[in-house]
Amino acid sequence: MNDSSSARPIRQGQAPVRATAKARITVRTSEAEPYDQTASPALVEVRLTETFTGDIEGESPVRALQVLHDDKSACLVSLQRFRGKLDRAYLEPMLPQLSVALARQDILDIYRAEGL
Repeated sequence: MNDSSSARPIRQGQAPVRATAKARITVRTSEAEPYDQTASPALVEVRLTETFTGDIEGESPVRALQVLHDDKSACLVSLQRFRGKLDRAYLEPMLPQLSVALARQDILDIYRAEGL
């Protein structure tokens, strides 16, 4: 059983407890193709598939749009969806704080409004 004596509720204005998970990320696939090169800067679409091992286990497809400037510098914006699991031993100490955060009415209202 968990010792919940160290669990503290998250109060408004108080920073939540943070933890760091450790994982190795391996890029399994990588593709880049021109998206729009009719004007400068050029745009390139990037697609990746990443695999996570460690405290986080799973995989994630990544879609990105990269801006390539004439001076060879670049900017990138990306989105990815992770599918997998978080090691329970890592998550266990955070469960009391998570349950308090998930029970907040304002958060529940957002989930209901989104149909989640």
